[in-house]
Amino acid sequence: MGHTVYTADSTRFHICRYSKAVKKNFIVPSPRFEPKKFIDRLVEIVEREKIDLIIPTFEEIFCFSKDLHRFPQSCKIFSTSFQILDQLHNKWLFNEKLHHMGITAPESYLVKTKEDFDTLPLKFPYIIKPCYSRAAQRVIKVQDKKQLENVLIDPHNPWVAQEWLKGKKLCTYSIANQGKLSAHAVYPLEFSIDESSCLNFEAIEHPAIEEWVKNFVEKEKFTGQVGFDFIELDDGSLYPIECNPRSTSGLHLFRKEDHLPLAFFNETLQLIKPKIGFSKQVAIGMLLYGWKTKHPQKNYSHFIKKLLSVEDVIFSRHDLSPFLIQPFLFVTYIVRCLKLRMRIPSMFTFDIDWNGDAHSMHEQMNYKLD
Repeated sequence: MGHTVYTADSTRFHICRYSKAVKKNFIVPSPRFEPKKFIDRLVEIVEREKIDLIIPTFEEIFCFSKDLHRFPQSCKIFSTSFQILDQLHNKWLFNEKLHHMGITAPESYLVKTKEDFDTLPLKFPYIIKPCYSRAAQRVIKVQDKKQLENVLIDPHNPWVAQEWLKGKKLCTYSIANQGKLSAHAVYPLEFSIDESSCLNFEAIEHPAIEEWVKNFVEKEKFTGQVGFDFIELDDGSLYPIECNPRSTSGLHLFRKEDHLPLAFFNETLQLIKPKIGFSKQVAIGMLLYGWKTKHPQKNYSHFIKKLLSVEDVIFSRHDLSPFLIQPFLFVTYIVRCLKLRMRIPSMFTFDIDWNGDAHSMHEQMNYKLD
């Protein structure tokens, strides 16, 4: 659509670097481990290249939101305030916010010590997850007390215990400007990593969720990208499980003809939505994890049909290099996994995770809505 695109990443080898859609790529310090140097480098790039708009894609957005004043006024950072981001990203604070707003939410409890597990009024099974986590990493379905024996509690990142809700899992991706919803997509969780992190995406219509998201971003006066995970029970009631105040994979559902860039610039007169039924998949993720997903009414033939019929998110006939470079990149990912001693999903976000700070801890323990 006529924009000149630059990318910046803390790793040397990544998909976007090889795309002809990108004019230039920059290697920057890790926002997780060197946040000051990360911002210093970005400010330098913005000033030299005369960047008009920065679109954070993951949890590096927390570094930006704390240092918005550092950037020239000519450059817009597509982000809301740090306080709002932190309240939405933190699993406990998000649940508390929902209760204060009068929105139906799962029954949840903050677990700060091992002893707290003994006093939980929840029935088995229930879910536990760190307040700061992402992509279903470290989410545990607790079936009995024995599972809790080896759970380590970080005082700077306590756990949230949450009732287990059985229903249809639905995910969203949205763009908002000062509380106005500009773009929105809903897709069901089908094939996934550990039944939580989606690997294939199909756009569906869901008016109740659309209205929910529209009202939420309006109340928060939210600016940025945001995704919500919902459980829809058999009676149609919706329970928001968590919020990701950043880009999510629902972005893949928008085609060129949807003119999604207009949403970032707040230049759309009507809500941009993907074509209903349009599908994409992370093919390499499907091969590694998708076939393991448990479906009571679906089998391997259904998986094979999806794998062979749905287009990969990376593949483009007009820009083949990112797709063809994947085998090489996969080798570098495996090497990095061995070096860091972690699984691929955790390795991908290792340099850009946000797990709170002193301010976040104070907010977490003393949350009150004005």
